[in-house]
Amino acid sequence: SSRSLYQHQHEQQQTIFRPPLRTATTHLLSSSSDEIENQAFESLRALVDFHEGTWNGRATSFSVTADVAAGIVQRRVSPDYVTSVKLGTMNGNEREYALTETFQWDDKIVSRSSPLLNSNMDVDSVDASYSLDSSLLDLPADITGTDKLVGFGVEHCLAASDNKRIRCFAMYGVDQSLARIVLCDETRNVASVDSSAQQPGNSIEGNGQNGGAVTAQDLFEINQDIDRIVDKISGQISDEADDDSSSTKDDASSTAAASENTKSSSPQDRLEQLQQALSQSSSTDTNEEGLSLEQHNINLLELSSGIWLGDTIVRDMPDLPLSPFDAGKGFSGKSTTPSRPKSKDDSSFAEWNVGVQKVACRFQWDFGDAIQQINDFGRGMGAEMAKTYPKGLSGTIYVNESLSRRIPVDQRMVYIDYDNGDYVGFLLGSSYIQVPRFVTFNPSATKKTKQFFTEFSVYQSNKGNQDSSLDETASTEVCCSKITRLYNSDGELKQGCTSFFTLNKMDI
Repeated sequence: SSRSLYQHQHEQQQTIFRPPLRTATTHLLSSSSDEIENQAFESLRALVDFHEGTWNGRATSFSVTADVAAGIVQRRVSPDYVTSVKLGTMNGNEREYALTETFQWDDKIVSRSSPLLNSNMDVDSVDASYSLDSSLLDLPADITGTDKLVGFGVEHCLAASDNKRIRCFAMYGVDQSLARIVLCDETRNVASVDSSAQQPGNSIEGNGQNGGAVTAQDLFEINQDIDRIVDKISGQISDEADDDSSSTKDDASSTAAASENTKSSSPQDRLEQLQQALSQSSSTDTNEEGLSLEQHNINLLELSSGIWLGDTIVRDMPDLPLSPFDAGKGFSGKSTTPSRPKSKDDSSFAEWNVGVQKVACRFQWDFGDAIQQINDFGRGMGAEMAKTYPKGLSGTIYVNESLSRRIPVDQRMVYIDYDNGDYVGFLLGSSYIQVPRFVTFNPSATKKTKQFFTEFSVYQSNKGNQDSSLDETASTEVCCSKITRLYNSDGELKQGCTSFFTLNKMDI
């Protein structure tokens, strides 16, 4: 079975960078130089095809304090904003790329740039989900809800559908404590994708016998085709009948209606109607099996109602040890792991080994304040999850708004303190965040330091059953997409993982 529900193949025109199209493959063995180059092209291509363009979004942010009893504080909702994303080279260097983002809201414009190599970017070349980190996360204060200085930040981005993405920013202060969480729900501006085709002065070339020129007859036929598509999408054409005679009548009447509409509206107006209909239909996504999916607001009861079964794609950095004190295999006990090249010129983007592994995750909740997360790892091929990834986490619930009626469903939150303050977990609508409360980078430590991980998940379900009866809700298929980053004791990214789970509910 495919790990992801979405394989994005957007063919929009790019102005900054477009690597040559290559077939997406998964390398499950040690990566050679050619395979690393191929991985880099696939990852860059995925970033360009899906993320480049204009997105409309709104951010929800909140903070927690050292006093866990204080709960969640300083909740903010940002103004609606528009962000434009471009991928390009840095200073003309073909080996260094950066993802540039420009925020626009009200009368303000702010830009930020994230170098792929320096930000430890991890990319899933199948569905274009990515994650990165930054020593100084330069996000606008109106988006994050705070103007405090950020010493370290982690960004996760999951592709929720062909035209929708969810981003999570975990921001840490200069004291290395968790300062703020920012969730951005963004939808692609479909109008911006096709705007270049509507610009005046663009030459049109055809494939006809007239030297490639488009005749008046060709334009008339194209206009009629557009009219039919618009009428079909907007629901103005009734469904075709089963018998041939009624089908012929329907086609004739629809053609006549299209011709009549053409007389009363210009081609530009018809294109705008088509554009509007397409943007309205892009809010719901359909996977390869025809299953319609939408974001699913999940609560603790449903989260712990069964076992989450799925696959994890692991991208491991082979030249990075989890800790400088890790012992290698063999009787000597000496480490056999090579050290990472210190020279920036010796490193390149997408230097990872890929593997796939079966994973089962379950949450055990006592319907009170205690909760436990258990991870079971099965067989794998290629790179596997690091042994330091926790197999179990015990937590205490301090805020649970799952059943609160005064709060909208998509704004209800759950706050969990894991392992006596080492990690914190948050449920907000359809998203789940799990990050460390403190991050500690100490490369010169004289004793072994603790590694840490960050995770971000988005839940989805088949459309239309959330508000139905109990029997119909029981048959709702719920799935989860998750992206994980595992850091070594030096604060460097050791593994990047993307996972896809389905909920196997327990029989009651």
